[in-house]
Amino acid sequence: MVTLIHNVYNTDLLMLIHDEDTVRGMEVIQSATHILVDRLGIPSADACNLYGKFGPSCICNIVGAIKTAKYLGLGPQDNVVTIATDSYDRYPSVSEALYARNGGKPSEDQLELWAKAVFLGATLGEIIDLRESGQHARLQRMKADLWTRFGYDAGYIDRMASQAFWDEEYARIAEIDPLIAGLRGSLS
Repeated sequence: MVTLIHNVYNTDLLMLIHDEDTVRGMEVIQSATHILVDRLGIPSADACNLYGKFGPSCICNIVGAIKTAKYLGLGPQDNVVTIATDSYDRYPSVSEALYARNGGKPSEDQLELWAKAVFLGATLGEIIDLRESGQHARLQRMKADLWTRFGYDAGYIDRMASQAFWDEEYARIAEIDPLIAGLRGSLS
């Protein structure tokens, strides 16, 4: 699926990261600090600092960064920057649903396996290199095919192929942010 609000022309790599991996990774960070330290060798202060800070979207971005580094052949002296988009505070119910699917809270051994599978086992499969000729246009066509079926105007989708569209959207932040702040203030 191609996300509607996504400038496909400023993306280099596209990859599939499974939802269950993001939830399991979140659970590892949330519930397995001691496993990260004792079994995986992460410094205690670093592992403790992760607690409570990562929701599933963050984990998705971290796994994407790991896959990107592997795909590009980067080493320990190279950097990949990603965005921490959500924290755990919104996701206790996601942990509860994970426990239900899992038949209860995961054991320490299971948490270790999840940590290794999600973070250390991030593979290069299911990556599309959009820097190859024609890939951006192909993705834009896929977006149009999908989202027009959901009722979006084809002209609107076509405008998304232009950087000017995204610049105009970005300019709306000054208008939208105060509205969001006002709404949040009225809810508290």
